[in-house]
Amino acid sequence: MTDTVLDVHQSVCLGLDHRGTVTVNGSTVTRRLTPDLYDTYASLRDSGRLCSLIEAGLIRTWNADSERQYTVAHEHIPFVSYPQEWTVEMLRQATLTILRLAMALADCQLSLQDPHPWNVTFYHGRPVYYDFSSIFPGSALHKRAVNDLFKGCYLPLWLRSRRVFPSQAGHLSRAVLHSEHEWRFWKQPRCEWRRAFDRERVGALCRTFWRIVRQWEHKPRAMLGALYDHVDELRFASQPSKWGDYLEPGGEYDNIRSFSPKAAAVVSLLKQVPIGRVLDLACNSGWFCGYARHLGHIVFGLDVDENAIDASRQRAHTHGFDTGCMNVLWPTPQQGPLLKYPSAPTRFAADTILMIALQHHLNLCQGVGFEALVALALQYNARNIIIEWTAPDDVVVQTWLRSGTVSCVPPWYTEDGFVQTWRRFFPKVQTVTSGAGHPGFSGVANRRMYLFQR
Repeated sequence: MTDTVLDVHQSVCLGLDHRGTVTVNGSTVTRRLTPDLYDTYASLRDSGRLCSLIEAGLIRTWNADSERQYTVAHEHIPFVSYPQEWTVEMLRQATLTILRLAMALADCQLSLQDPHPWNVTFYHGRPVYYDFSSIFPGSALHKRAVNDLFKGCYLPLWLRSRRVFPSQAGHLSRAVLHSEHEWRFWKQPRCEWRRAFDRERVGALCRTFWRIVRQWEHKPRAMLGALYDHVDELRFASQPSKWGDYLEPGGEYDNIRSFSPKAAAVVSLLKQVPIGRVLDLACNSGWFCGYARHLGHIVFGLDVDENAIDASRQRAHTHGFDTGCMNVLWPTPQQGPLLKYPSAPTRFAADTILMIALQHHLNLCQGVGFEALVALALQYNARNIIIEWTAPDDVVVQTWLRSGTVSCVPPWYTEDGFVQTWRRFFPKVQTVTSGAGHPGFSGVANRRMYLFQR
């Protein structure tokens, strides 16, 4: 499978970055720098300060093994996530990384021209700033850089920290966070939420941010440090969570006796697919992501529950995978000028997709048909699908019927119909008995795990 382009902000055809054009060939990522920027890189490398910048959050960068002049190599990041796919805590960590890197650059008499979150992604749970070509000489902060920090990073965090009407403030925070990057070249129709909070309008309510900017406007290093401390001290109102405390399906990856029946079923099928890219839809806290990584796959997980994704980040860092927050029925679309930012299905394309404990929620609670699940898998270009079938007499489905969550089981919801729909596009089929995913089940879990392959 073709690897996702790491730096989605660089574009040769659009010519939006004249200082550093990125080329991706498999897992090799190179950036051709302008002579002045290469001189900056060489100075940082020779002085040993490049290591401190990488420690602060800059992407790992080194001399390219290439005959091309002024070319450096970058660490390859297989799954690039956008701010729209982060939790508020992930945005805070990304913001702290930007500020920490900006302070380290100021110590080198350098600055970031574009300190906005679209130049950050997560790699193994750690924020990484990957636009090397936004490094400029001089430690002074451009006014535009302060506005980028404010609108792109600080504003959603500030809204989420409000104690008055926290639910409404949380909705506003997500609206701003999900708004597109406000490119400075022309007005865009999909960044209106950010524009609504200009400093001259509602944004003036963020008094602490602008007080720090005014107080230290002639001392950029001190300004960055004060903003870092302020962002680090923000406390967010708790948000309701349906799946944040979902019980783990298993224990240690090397101890199969600790696995639930569901986990054992998934593992038995996952061991049969070739090593490659794995996407776990509705990953919760990432237990299956961790196991797939344990087997050698490159893994990314998605879940709609912010608390579950936040709970996954420590495991992601420990085991070497990544997760994001997104409703799988509403994937992040292609966006940006001339749609240069790829969509979620493009960036998260995978060889194998896991749909564990997801099918019955979408089919019965959301009214999504089997065909839509197949279309979802095909969007990500998957060749292997591990998906769980939940029968109508399963304890969870019966609980939904008694509580009125689901009014009835539709006549099309049959296992034969489920299998036949998938087999039209994924003709190879294997199946094993599944079951409860944790000890909290109070009845019979009538489930089967399927592996469909093209």
